[in-house]
Amino acid sequence: MVWNGSIQVRGRCRSRRSSSAPGSTSVRCWRRRSRWIVDRAWRQRGRVVVVVSTPSTTSLLSEVGVQKLRPVYAQASRRLDQKAGTHAQTHDHIARRTVRLLDPVVTAMRARRLVQSPLVATAFDNDVAQELRQQPDACQWSKKAQTQLERVVNDADFLPVWFLQRGADLRRTVAQVQARSPSGVQMHGTGFLVGPGLLLTNAHVLDWSDNGGESLNDLVRESTVVFDFEQRFDGSYAPMVTFRLDPDTLLLSSPWNELDFVLVALQPHSVDRQAAIADYGFNRLTAELGKVARGEPIFIIQHPLGKEKQVVLHGNRLIERDEATTVLVYEADTNSGSSGAPVYNRQWEVVALHHAPQIGRNPNGDVLAIDGSVWTEAHGAS
Repeated sequence: MVWNGSIQVRGRCRSRRSSSAPGSTSVRCWRRRSRWIVDRAWRQRGRVVVVVSTPSTTSLLSEVGVQKLRPVYAQASRRLDQKAGTHAQTHDHIARRTVRLLDPVVTAMRARRLVQSPLVATAFDNDVAQELRQQPDACQWSKKAQTQLERVVNDADFLPVWFLQRGADLRRTVAQVQARSPSGVQMHGTGFLVGPGLLLTNAHVLDWSDNGGESLNDLVRESTVVFDFEQRFDGSYAPMVTFRLDPDTLLLSSPWNELDFVLVALQPHSVDRQAAIADYGFNRLTAELGKVARGEPIFIIQHPLGKEKQVVLHGNRLIERDEATTVLVYEADTNSGSSGAPVYNRQWEVVALHHAPQIGRNPNGDVLAIDGSVWTEAHGAS
């Protein structure tokens, strides 16, 4: 993909060629029905992003120098701009190895879940495991319990070998969503299996009506899902397998300004009839609490820029979780095409659905160009 323009964007969601709106900041877009449908630009190693969505809407971010920003991104960017203090606080606790104190109640729920997991329980001494089960306030734990919990959620450089195998197994459940309109326009996102033949992705991947484009019903019958789009160790590519969507069997959705998801069934066999969707397995979702706490690492398997499947493992942290909303804020490298990707904890449990980006800004609030300098109109398209 070739991108024009120069505003730095933190995280991305779909891929498509772009151009620049005359007299505006550089705007990444798909020109449809005389409207700029998407926001701008190439990214500079994306950082803070949001997961899932919120129940409120917001206006376009004219104040950040972007004349036309797709509402789903505008809402997320404004929300994240208000979280700078939280970001600094979380990083301070990570550095001081006190992430357990960021949210003691949630951390205690996380600890109880960890000591019950056969994958992690052996990391705790028996007396510590008992204390973590019984004491609901992380601030009241003994020094020994604090140290062992901190090691698991923050400092664990040693990971058991099942970590690699489990991640390799679940990566097969992640696919590229090739969203197509009846008029032939195509965009890309990511999706993943959450049940036998059931795909979860973002609503804004398969519904462009928020900016005057085609609706979910228009796109869902034209779009496909591609599995095994992966590069092998020797540089070759695995054979890709394409499945069609089956909305007549199941189609559930929530719009971009609510939960921003589509849950849709897939056809049981691939387009060439050579593969069965049942062979790909699925991620088991759970409503149980305590799957992730602030400051913990998270991992994302995704198709950034519409390219082959990639995984983000390093430098990713949950920055904030607001129990009053459906939003998690975290740091991770994402890009156009990553929308709809699964976000995992260290036990490879799905904790969120990747949703939207943040515009990169410096401490003064200036929009940043992709080279890190303050964006000006002179940057234009590049």
